[in-house]
Amino acid sequence: MTPEPREFPETHWSQLLELRNPAHPRHAEHLDVLVQQYWKPAYLYVRAIRAMSAEDAEDLTQQFFAMLLARRAFDKLSPDRGSFRGFLKTALRRFAVSADMSPALRQEVV
Repeated sequence: MTPEPREFPETHWSQLLELRNPAHPRHAEHLDVLVQQYWKPAYLYVRAIRAMSAEDAEDLTQQFFAMLLARRAFDKLSPDRGSFRGFLKTALRRFAVSADMSPALRQEVV
């Protein structure tokens, strides 16, 4: 059963753990699937926690995923550290809050 696009989907740890290794043959495929599955729920979550236009929420969501990739945040994922959905929601909430801050403060929060 496919979840509604507004819900954070279930993600298999095997796919997440493969994201740690860019040399893995399915790395790009898993990354693409992950972003496709989580983009809409992340966007709707941003709209729920921040009063902003649809366009600004789209931009912020895009910036969030770009930040995760730039910081190689997926390298640190581990089932021992909690759920991926929990990680993503916490990181997204912090990122959305920090979007109103100066660039120097933003680095400290996220």
